[in-house]
Amino acid sequence: MSWNSFTKTLGLSCSILVMAAACSPKEDALGVEKATEHATHETHDDHSGHGQDEHKSHSPTVSQPDVSIDASVIQIENGIIRPPLGGKTMTAGYFTITLGQDDKIVAATSDIAENIELHTHEMNDGMMQMRKVEAVEVKAGVPLEFKPKGLHLMVFGVGELKEGETADVVLSLESGRTATAQFTIAVPDVSKGSGHKH
Repeated sequence: MSWNSFTKTLGLSCSILVMAAACSPKEDALGVEKATEHATHETHDDHSGHGQDEHKSHSPTVSQPDVSIDASVIQIENGIIRPPLGGKTMTAGYFTITLGQDDKIVAATSDIAENIELHTHEMNDGMMQMRKVEAVEVKAGVPLEFKPKGLHLMVFGVGELKEGETADVVLSLESGRTATAQFTIAVPDVSKGSGHKH
């Protein structure tokens, strides 16, 4: 081989090496950049998922009515009828009712009374007044209490009632269902000595 040919071959080899060296770092850098970008996305996704799980785990729980009771249930507790005051022929009745489904109390009757009405108390011009209502809504699984100075039964046309005696009261619901409960003749604890009047 002549000297000129050897020089040209050596120059060509150096050029190839220089080009390879120039290209390799860019490809490596690009590969590193892509790998870094991929890892960054994975890390972001991991944190996003963790945030969603954490948010779900700290979601507040909402209290719900008791749904464990059967829909047909009509539960009446603590039924009492107050002895009439001063020989009067009207008095009041109180109780707590729980239903297994939404319904309304629309009427009440008893053998000891000529008539029973549904009443409530409400503020009117700064005065507490009693008012008759045609129906009382009862939510499923939520006990509703009839009590002094609130919802109550207004009982008319009663005779002499002695403490300790009992009387059957029939409640009629909007759905057509009825329930009979035994009420005790007694003075409500919350109104003893308070001179509660209607």
